[in-house]
Amino acid sequence: MQLPDMQAAATSIDTFIFDLDGTLLNAQHQLSVTTVAVLQQLQQQGARVVIATGRHINDVRGYLSQLGGEITAISCNGANIHAGNGELIYRQALSTEWNLPLLRLGQQFAVHTSFYTDEHWLVSADNADLAAVQQHGPGYQLLDVAQLPGLSALKVMFYGEHQLLQQLKQQIAGQWPQQLHLTFSDPHYLEVMPAGCCKGQALQFLRQQQQFCLQQSIAFGD
Repeated sequence: MQLPDMQAAATSIDTFIFDLDGTLLNAQHQLSVTTVAVLQQLQQQGARVVIATGRHINDVRGYLSQLGGEITAISCNGANIHAGNGELIYRQALSTEWNLPLLRLGQQFAVHTSFYTDEHWLVSADNADLAAVQQHGPGYQLLDVAQLPGLSALKVMFYGEHQLLQQLKQQIAGQWPQQLHLTFSDPHYLEVMPAGCCKGQALQFLRQQQQFCLQQSIAFGD
């Protein structure tokens, strides 16, 4: 297959930021042969490649190994940044005081609730659809409510029907208008992070650390 010549783009655009789901990954949540080849070609031409995703870093590492090279990963929608060597260089987590209120809201609206911690993906109940999305890493574990007081969550994710999630979002935003950041990563996924925590904020941190110019960067997402 003839790959596009990206040399001209690489001379003016030196940083490429990619989302995973709905962008780099296909409908089977996999990287195609062509996608891997193009991103490897970008790196060979000296470009900086950054992955920015809502997924947990444990689920991202398998994709990074396929792509090769020193790829920085923004994960959990901006709560973590891992450098190309795997080192954690940025972390922002929810206060533990949010754990029980958010779990109760998930139960009230009859949606699945997930807690993403540094090492684990914890879920309120088994769900085949959530399990199918996981391609790498250890998968989810069932949440023990006794864990909540000491649980440091990078983000909380609600999974369910979009109409229910819209109602849930409105209730959270109305009850705590300043303390939390809410975003839909998909019509069926409502994600809750600390106020100010997002991929854009993480990218600003990364820009300052790695000293690249946003005017010479381009981001792709769904």
